[in-house]
Amino acid sequence: MKIKFKQISKRFYLIIIIICIFVFFIFLKRKVNFDYIGSFFSNLQKNISMKVFYIKDSFTASKYIKDYKKNIDNLNKEYIRLAIENHMIKAENEKLKRLLKLSEQNKIKKFIKSYANVIGANEDGFVYNYLIDKGEKDNIKVGDGVVAKEGVVGVVNKVFFDTSVVLLLTDAKCKISVRIERNKKAGILAGKGYNLCELEYISKEEDVINGDILLTSGLSMSFPEGLPVGKIISIDKKTEKLTMEIKVKPFVNVSSVQEIYIVSK
Repeated sequence: MKIKFKQISKRFYLIIIIICIFVFFIFLKRKVNFDYIGSFFSNLQKNISMKVFYIKDSFTASKYIKDYKKNIDNLNKEYIRLAIENHMIKAENEKLKRLLKLSEQNKIKKFIKSYANVIGANEDGFVYNYLIDKGEKDNIKVGDGVVAKEGVVGVVNKVFFDTSVVLLLTDAKCKISVRIERNKKAGILAGKGYNLCELEYISKEEDVINGDILLTSGLSMSFPEGLPVGKIISIDKKTEKLTMEIKVKPFVNVSSVQEIYIVSK
């Protein structure tokens, strides 16, 4: 019995030792797992934080880019507006310079009644008359002369309250008194259309050559004497008429006039 008891006791102690060793390894193993789990959660938290900051930074960057683009658009619009205004100011300055140069000419200065802008033209495909932005309220009258910086443009033939119609010197109904600058020979200039005129009532015996300059004669109430009108470009003496056929090119290009002066004697 005693031997048997000893054998049981040894077995019991052995079992206890095995259990203790097993428990020890269990606790050891649990410690390793806790460290691993702690490391895992630490890395997870770090990754989550990085993602959160990345998203936040991306949102901030996106908002910054949108604001930047908006500012660029606003600056572009402002630049375009200023560029247009600058162009308009330059154009107005150039216009005023041209008008000032014209108004300072001694031969015309005292005859100027008003400055005007061309605001329209006839719509039949050929420019034979202008509509200007001055009328009866500006003391404009039928028969007043119209000049640009290059020379004579035409004559006022209709007047309304705040606008007037200008008959251009190239129109067949327009006739003005002129003289040849070189020899003072007088004649009547009549419109022929297509930016051309004809000098009438000059006999074949008269001294006329290509290139002669025509000026206003001062014999009408529309223009003072000596304003430039045009240049003779062709002469035909071989006609059946008693007078020559003389073609004249006006100094003013009637299709490009924008600013004019109204004059009268």
